[in-house]
Amino acid sequence: MKSILINYKNFLLENKAILGAGFLLVCFGYLTQTAFIGIFTSYIKQDFLLNNTQLGNIYSIANIVSSTSLIIFAKLINKIKISYYSLGIALLFSMACFLFAESPSKEFLLIAFVLLRFFGYGLMMHLVISIMNKIFKKNKGKAISISLCGMIFTYSIFSLLATHILNKHSWRNVWIVFGILSLIIFCPLIYFLSKKFEKRFYKQEKNSFIISEPLLIMPNMKIINRRRDVLKDYKFYPIAAMLITIPLVNISCFYFQHELVAFKHWDFNWFINLFLLLSITTVISSFLSGFLIDRFTAIRILPFYLIPMFISCLIMLFFKSLIIAYIFIIGVGISNGMATIITSTALQECYQSTNPSSIQSLPIFLISSVSAFFPTIIGKFFDMNFSFNNIFQFLCIWIFLLVLINYFIFYVKFKPLKSNV
Repeated sequence: MKSILINYKNFLLENKAILGAGFLLVCFGYLTQTAFIGIFTSYIKQDFLLNNTQLGNIYSIANIVSSTSLIIFAKLINKIKISYYSLGIALLFSMACFLFAESPSKEFLLIAFVLLRFFGYGLMMHLVISIMNKIFKKNKGKAISISLCGMIFTYSIFSLLATHILNKHSWRNVWIVFGILSLIIFCPLIYFLSKKFEKRFYKQEKNSFIISEPLLIMPNMKIINRRRDVLKDYKFYPIAAMLITIPLVNISCFYFQHELVAFKHWDFNWFINLFLLLSITTVISSFLSGFLIDRFTAIRILPFYLIPMFISCLIMLFFKSLIIAYIFIIGVGISNGMATIITSTALQECYQSTNPSSIQSLPIFLISSVSAFFPTIIGKFFDMNFSFNNIFQFLCIWIFLLVLINYFIFYVKFKPLKSNV
């Protein structure tokens, strides 16, 4: 254990600029993640006189537009310097926060949601994953897990700041504060760290990154540079189905957290405080998944990362006590923490590419576009008087089937090999 901690410490010190940039991107990107947005849904519905279905429609359309934009603009990361690219994202994210805070109508609310999701969680998480996967091969899981520590800051400091402001002011004031913090802290820091990162890793004359560590590959794997070739391969879809399950559970329970708290007869402020536990569990599991990937490969552990989430949904189906909330949050946090790292790494193990950022944009596009429909669909169910028990019954069956299918495909049928390159 001591040697593992020393190894992480040395890795952090050697790569502090890029890992610091990853931390910041995750920290501010998670401000537009569904669980965090869910804190404000009740206030937004009251302010704009919306029901669950109407707000779900707005949020769904925003996610569809932002995810479509992501698949189009993601390739710019290969054409623009990282320092300019990251600074541009940070500045536009700040503007999106101000627009969200000042939205006078449903139409402006929709535009604000599009910009927040695109310049926030969409582009920021894509930037983190793309950079880490380009630079680190053997240690990419470790790099992403360290970057995900930014989520702890979001769900501890930012969520507490949000609830404190909400107790005295409007939800709009919260986003004005976030916009100001982004301008005076995020923008200069991300530019400074990115410039330091460029000096070490970026070859300006070739516009490419240094890659020195060996790849993990599937048997008889071919070089794939086109997204259409990935979409033709059946192995992509069970991976994608597992990844889509993460937002399905998160939206069901956190986007509709006001409804969940009322259904379970819990206190809302107490439930929000559990987000800190969620973020800590997510980060710890991401560290663990990085270690497991380095030891076993992502493909070998891919079928199992949804099992904690399955257990969480199962106990939520039958119990309502407060202690169950802690178990639920821990189980969801474990699966959340493992999902991004294992999925992005598994894609590289399945599809070797000289343009990995293009391939990596696929799951982010898929998770954004498909999950865009979840708020509308689930909101419609709640407006039709379906209960959370119905939701958890479906989730348990869905996750159980996915685990079995992925176990057969990736644990029984395929075995990744270490490359000699």
